[in-house]
Amino acid sequence: RAIRRMDARALTLDDVVAVRSYLPTDEEVTMIEGFKGEASTLAPPDLHFWHLMRIPLLQRRLDAFAYLLSFDSRVRALRASIKNIQVACAEVLGSNHLRFVLATVLGVGNTLNEGTFAGNARGFKVETLLRLGDVKSTDGKTDLMKYLASRFYNEFPEPFALPSSLAHASDAAKENFLELDREIGLVVEGMDSIADLVLDAEQDCVLTGVLEAFRARTAEQPAALLASMDVAKLEFDKVAILLIEERTDASPGVLFRVLFNFCELLERCRNSILQREAEEVAKAERKTKADEKQKAQELKAAEKGRAGLLAR
Repeated sequence: RAIRRMDARALTLDDVVAVRSYLPTDEEVTMIEGFKGEASTLAPPDLHFWHLMRIPLLQRRLDAFAYLLSFDSRVRALRASIKNIQVACAEVLGSNHLRFVLATVLGVGNTLNEGTFAGNARGFKVETLLRLGDVKSTDGKTDLMKYLASRFYNEFPEPFALPSSLAHASDAAKENFLELDREIGLVVEGMDSIADLVLDAEQDCVLTGVLEAFRARTAEQPAALLASMDVAKLEFDKVAILLIEERTDASPGVLFRVLFNFCELLERCRNSILQREAEEVAKAERKTKADEKQKAQELKAAEKGRAGLLAR
């Protein structure tokens, strides 16, 4: 009865998926259809299948039921993913800190490559940001990433605000257009299947009533998802142009993952500088205390010497 009425109060999505996973095989259907005795004499599993087979449009009904039960959570997840992309794109496009970092890296790179075919470049692949540590100094004691971080810290500390200004890069790094397009396509196809089922089950007032009520509430949402996705892709294309990248099926995750990892790398460099400064301050304080202690000891010894002379 719960399946016939598509009663969401009686069955959960897991219940429907479980029922759908254990439908009778073609062989079992043939066997049960050929049974002419009393249904009550069937074994429990066969009796269960016998009851299921009495439900019209069973497979399509179960597919529709599962779609209805999962629809809201799927749409919420898709909206959240699309919003992650849109917000992350807005952060990149509005980040002067990122532009400054990119310009600085480009300038330093052109200086290092002056006189070579790589000199006077107009841009670089964003993945280069994660390879700055591979460019070592001639003495091997530092690298380009540490040099830039030190320069930022001493002269232009604003780039260290980059992690907070790109706060949603980590969320967008988990997304990719291929998977989102596929999932939105399934939502659209599911809504079309609901419409077809309404037509094919026009004699079943209970079923069509449930489906029509669902469509009245949700019919516009698939189109809204498609429109939001188009906007997200347009915004990402602007980011791709800024960073001299291209949109691929793996976008935007790959690009935002690079930016997120670079933010983490920049933060680690800053923490390393702060730790080194703290250690130097602590070392200076220990030296000051040691010097003061030594002076106190020398003064005490001098006073003791003078006291001895006076006693004589």
